Amino acid sequence: MNTSQIRWLFILVYLCSSPVVNYAQPQQDDPQTGVTIQLPVLGVSVDAAGVLAVKVFPDVDGRLMATRKLAARKNLGVDVQAKSDLRKISLRRLEQAITNKIDNGEKLDDEIAYLAGLQRAEYVFIVPDEEDIIIAGPAEAWIENPSGRVVGVDTGLPTLLLDDLLVAFRTFPDRPAANTWVGCSINPTADGIRKLTEFQKQIPKRIPEYSRNELTPQLSAGLRDSLGMTNVAVFGVSRTTNLSRVMVEADYRMKLIAVGLEPPPVRMKTFVGELKGAPRDMQRWWLTPEYQCVKQSNDAMSIQLIGRGVALKTENIIFGKRAKILQSKLKPSKAARSYASSFTQLYEEISQKRPVFAQLRNAIDLLVLSAWIAKSDGYAKSGWQPELLLDDARLPTRDLADIKHAPSVANAVWKGNLLVLPVGGGVSIQASEALDDANLFVDEKNELPFVLDSIEMPNDERWWWD
Repeated sequence: MNTSQIRWLFILVYLCSSPVVNYAQPQQDDPQTGVTIQLPVLGVSVDAAGVLAVKVFPDVDGRLMATRKLAARKNLGVDVQAKSDLRKISLRRLEQAITNKIDNGEKLDDEIAYLAGLQRAEYVFIVPDEEDIIIAGPAEAWIENPSGRVVGVDTGLPTLLLDDLLVAFRTFPDRPAANTWVGCSINPTADGIRKLTEFQKQIPKRIPEYSRNELTPQLSAGLRDSLGMTNVAVFGVSRTTNLSRVMVEADYRMKLIAVGLEPPPVRMKTFVGELKGAPRDMQRWWLTPEYQCVKQSNDAMSIQLIGRGVALKTENIIFGKRAKILQSKLKPSKAARSYASSFTQLYEEISQKRPVFAQLRNAIDLLVLSAWIAKSDGYAKSGWQPELLLDDARLPTRDLADIKHAPSVANAVWKGNLLVLPVGGGVSIQASEALDDANLFVDEKNELPFVLDSIEMPNDERWWWD
């Protein structure tokens, strides 16, 4: 009779991103009918106690999204519907447009809330002649998907949000300190670790092969029950902002994929899939900016954000007293490194299937560009100093429910005759690190001034244009 040994493996994901929001699963085309089938949309809700819960938003035949697309194209203006490779936004004029709305007692319209459909802040230009700072990037018409995420009608990629822009600007209102850190982590409690240790002692050291199917789900449930709820920590920004939510969701989803509780959105190497045996230490992953992401013009008056923008890192950790996380001296396992590398290399493809990861990249972009403007004295150089955009009293961001706790992420996985019990928590963004001299790319071909020269400011006071 074959018996199976059990090995314990704790996987802690430590990342700096935003709180949990909903994301759409990929669409599939029926080759016989040509009809697009919208798979269920997984998301996260927050109850009154601030506890994360996964939700499903079904749109089985895609009719809901099709109806919303028609409504979006009907309700949006002709100009803003147009897909643009380089939509420009004047920050000075945007602030004035918002001021006019507030002074007239009007609500901010969707065009302002969703920054005219901008999907990525690819360029930033300091323009002293106009006393302005301009951001620019690809854009398209937008729609709200069943989970409440605002995405492009054609690409499905999320739009930038005014709320996130405000949070980024208020994080770096002036020259950033070297230790300015925005992020989140999902941490086990000391009591949870104690109960987990007690639960471990109750499991038999050997399990007959015929008992696997019955016992494995019980082990998974016991693992989650003993760990209980984890604590969600957020750093550098308000816990109730959308940017905070995006970080938390990206962290949570990345952990679910890591431990095999959520299928990967693309063909990729996962931790559980690559695992050959039980690693000697616990694993830790965190999402962070891919810091070599800024190309700066020779006159330091403009930048282009390049590359994927986000990387997944890993290291080994151990638990100290009261569940304190300590760095291990051991090298991360091959499975952990393979997952981190694959996630990083395929980040663009993953983002197209799971919009929350594109939202995280957008949040990082906004934090980096805000830090660059502040560090390079962009406001002084441009001759424009934002007031309303930095004023949380007159222009508050949406106050969302505070995510305080998250269910433990745990799974039971057999590797041959070895049973591994992975447990999954964070995101770490130090935007100013991307602006270190060692990380800045020089605009050797002097391309950025040519992009700026191609931008013609409209004669009227429009705040965005193509």
